[in-house]
Order: sequence, then C-alpha cells, then structure tokens
Amino acid sequence: MGKPGETLAKRARGIRKNAGRSSSKVNTMAPLVHETTIHSVDAEAAAGLPSPIPSSLAADGVDEMLCGLLPRNRGLHAEEERSALVSATDTGDHWLVRYGPERPSGVRVESPVEADSTVAGTAAELYLSLWNRGPWDGLTADGGLASLWTDNVRI
Repeated sequence: MGKPGETLAKRARGIRKNAGRSSSKVNTMAPLVHETTIHSVDAEAAAGLPSPIPSSLAADGVDEMLCGLLPRNRGLHAEEERSALVSATDTGDHWLVRYGPERPSGVRVESPVEADSTVAGTAAELYLSLWNRGPWDGLTADGGLASLWTDNVRI
C-alpha cells in the first residue's frame, strides 16, 4: 500500500478520532476508505504485486467490519449464542463478536475477555481474512468462527 495506504490510514484514524462511531461522517467516510483499500488489494493481487497494508489502517478495517458491517449481516449465525475474541497481535486491539440465532454483533474491548473461541493474527491478516480477501490459515483460530465466516459471510 505504501504512501497511499498510509494516507488512508491517517484519514480513517482522524475520522474516528474526531467524529465518534455514531457520527454520520464516520458512517459515510470510513466505509469508503475501506472500500477503496479493498479495491486496491484486489487490483494489486490481480497484477501479482501485493503491497503491505499499514497496521493502523488494517485495525481500523477490522473495526469497521466487526462493529459496522457485521451487525447488518445475517450470514453469521449459530443455533446457540456464541462468542469469539478477535485479537490483532501487532496492534494490541481486541474485539468481541457475538453470534447465534439473532443478528451478530461486534464491539471493541480494551483487553482480552473470555469467549467461546479466539481468532488472532496481525491486523493486516485479520483485515484481509474478515473482508474475504485472505486465507484464514495464517491466523490462530479455535472454535469454528473461521469456517462459519468463510461459508456464510459475504462482502
């Protein structure tokens, strides 16, 4: 991603810092930052020239997926209420995902919390996997969230 990726990371951080999650500016701009990034990832992959994604941009993209997009997605479900702790090993960010018969939800947590399963990897690995652009086999995962996600969540 180089310089453009770093610029997008700064913009995403600035939008969230200055506006708060419920702001219409965040609800409009943050998804566009990640849509642009994912299109760039797709184009670079097609050209065989992938470039690194800055960890701050990737962590923001994980947050956008788990806290912003996931609650609107009906694909991730289970018969019983389940939870998964998602952790970015390079940034120290953590999210708790809950899913079951109702709509899923995701929330950022300050530190690791108890959950039925865990998923951990670098922010970039999580970002690409959660946005269905990267393999889950590079992540440390237990409890089946990875297979549920790849089979049922569409971006």
